[in-house]
Amino acid sequence: KDLHMSHDATRLHYEAVVEQWSMRFEDALSMINFNPAEAVITDLEADLAEADDKIEQLEQEIVSRDNMLEVVRKQLSKVEEQVDSQNLVVKDLERKLKYTEQQLSGTVGFRERMGMIVSDYEVRLEVLEDSVLKFSSIKKELHDEIAALTAENF
Repeated sequence: KDLHMSHDATRLHYEAVVEQWSMRFEDALSMINFNPAEAVITDLEADLAEADDKIEQLEQEIVSRDNMLEVVRKQLSKVEEQVDSQNLVVKDLERKLKYTEQQLSGTVGFRERMGMIVSDYEVRLEVLEDSVLKFSSIKKELHDEIAALTAENF
């Protein structure tokens, strides 16, 4: 009975070894026989691995660009805030300029009116000076006549 069990165990072991070698020979023979579908599958598997690598690289690049885009958006937001702030300053300065121009135009108008009044008074002064000169000459003539008449009478 022990001999029988030993024989069965050895037989199972050798059958397994034979089966392993049989499978190895079948794999080797199938590669030797060159199955075209196997070559296509192998090429496709290589292409798939390469495509997976490219996809991973592109995903990393997308993440990197998304991060850069976020940084640029933050910078743009800051610049927009600065522009808005500067626009408020410009509007305030425009308002002040308009007010100053109104004040200046009022001052210019006042100056023009004052200039016209001064010119009017200068003209009147010239007329009065001319009148004074005429009256002075008439007064002198009258004094001379009075002196002549007085000299004649005495």
